[in-house]
Amino acid sequence: MIHKYGAVYRPIAFAQVPNGFVAVEKHPNFRHGVAVYERELTPREVESFELVPLVPTAEIIEKLVEPFREYADEYIQMYADYPRDLEVMVGQNFDKLNLYPSDGKFDRDAFTKAVVAKLKRPAGGKRRHGSLAAEVRALKKAMRR
Repeated sequence: MIHKYGAVYRPIAFAQVPNGFVAVEKHPNFRHGVAVYERELTPREVESFELVPLVPTAEIIEKLVEPFREYADEYIQMYADYPRDLEVMVGQNFDKLNLYPSDGKFDRDAFTKAVVAKLKRPAGGKRRHGSLAAEVRALKKAMRR
């Protein structure tokens, strides 16, 4: 299996990335290119060499959905009432993941819509309910004053 990693801060060369890369590819979002490996790098290697794994968009969306699942209904309502706020939250979670879509560029609006679509489909047939929506609405009203 092929694994790709974007070089953020330095060109791909000996001692600049972990040993064993089999190819270097150009990528519009990584000015130093992408290193291609036949093995998955360890988290320590990725962190030490400041690389960003390129993974399929579907995998990133699954990881983005996880923090929102517990209060899915409330986040769906938040998106209906305040779409920009949920977009910001999705963008912040994306930044924390340290992943990049292998099949395109990160589009906050498109990823947010995909997260909301996933939240609308219950995981395992059941969705947990919480009281986050009421808290968010109260906070929004307080912020407007």
